[in-house]
Formats: sequence, structure tokens, C-alpha cells
Amino acid sequence: MSAEKARRRGARRAHRALRSAFMRPILGSKLSRGTAASWRMADMSFSFCPRASGVRVFSAPLRFGSVVFNALATADALDVSAPADEPDWPPKGSRTSAARGDALLAHLEGDEPIEGVPTAAERRAFEAFHAERERWRATVSAHPKKVLSYKFESNDGWIVSPAEARVVADAIESVLSDEYSFDLLCDILELEVGSGRAKTLRKSLERFRAFNEKCASAEGYEVR
Repeated sequence: MSAEKARRRGARRAHRALRSAFMRPILGSKLSRGTAASWRMADMSFSFCPRASGVRVFSAPLRFGSVVFNALATADALDVSAPADEPDWPPKGSRTSAARGDALLAHLEGDEPIEGVPTAAERRAFEAFHAERERWRATVSAHPKKVLSYKFESNDGWIVSPAEARVVADAIESVLSDEYSFDLLCDILELEVGSGRAKTLRKSLERFRAFNEKCASAEGYEVR
């Protein structure tokens, strides 16, 4: 076996191990045949929403997260650390019931009707929770040249900082500019190199790279 083939096989094995260890527990039955390219999630999508004006929202089907995941992994820019536990709502020790907590969230975040006007104490509790959750969503990797993978595994409002957007833009650029790396990414996603789908992949990644380039110079973006 040539050195290049051995390297390619080793890289594919590493990527498959990442998917097996990290992605399967999160997606469960949503993951079909164990390959990122085969995800089919109906009525689900990503909206990458800039935190500053002047940059257009980047929308994509939820399975695009697997493309980003594998592109970052190919560029060795992926941190697969699991997220910390989400802040509690209602707060621990609070007398607020779960039902009342849900109603408060729906009212204070989504302007839904509510029985019983929120009290000053409930509003203060919500404001404290909201601030803590924003910090949680904005958590960054301990490695400055890596991005936390879970930010591209769900559309739960994760915050991608300008520095993280720069890492994503540079990582995608490194994959697109290196023939071996792009061919490896196609192999991992089970796309035939040089095919129409591979060309579409390249165009999509180039658009996402440009989006991250803009957000790196602004205020980052949210994943919704």
C-alpha cells in the first residue's frame, strides 16, 4: 500500500471514529447507516444569523452541519468536547413550577399570552437565566485554533464568536485549496470526486467560508 493510500485510510478511520463516538449518541435513530452524508431530517434547517447588521443570513438544511463537521475535522480544527449542562430553568430552589416556568419562557421570549402577569421577581430570575444561558451558548474551545463541534450539530442558538468564525473560514479555505484534503472530504461524505455533487459541495463550502469571513470582521453569528 502506498503512503498516500495509507494516510487516506487512516484519516477516514479517524473520522468514522469521531462520528461513532460523538454524533451517534446525539442523533440516535436520526443517523442512517452511520454516514454523515446520509442524514435525512425533514423540516429541519440551520439559520446562521449574523449578530451585526450588513451581513445576510446563511440558511442551509440541517445535514449541512455534517459537512461543516467533517470539513473542520479534515482541517484538524474540530474540538469534540461535549457541552456543559444547560442552565436550569426554573432556577434550582425556586418555587416556580415547571409549567409556570414554561409559560414564562414562552411569554418573555416569544410574546405568547400568559395567565398572571410576570412578577418583578420572575422577571429578574428570567433576566439572570437569560444572561447565564447566553454565556453558556457562547462557550469556546480551550484550543484557540479549534471550534466546538456541537455548535454545528443543532440549531439551538449557539453563539459563534468572531474568532471562531475566523477559524471556520481558515479551515474551510485550507480544505478547498488543497486537492488531497478536498478529495478526502469527498471520500468521507461518500461523494465521487469530480462529480456534480462534489462540485456543489465545493460551492456550498465556498459560500459558507465567505459568510464566516464577513462575520469574523463583525460580531460573529448565532446558529438557529
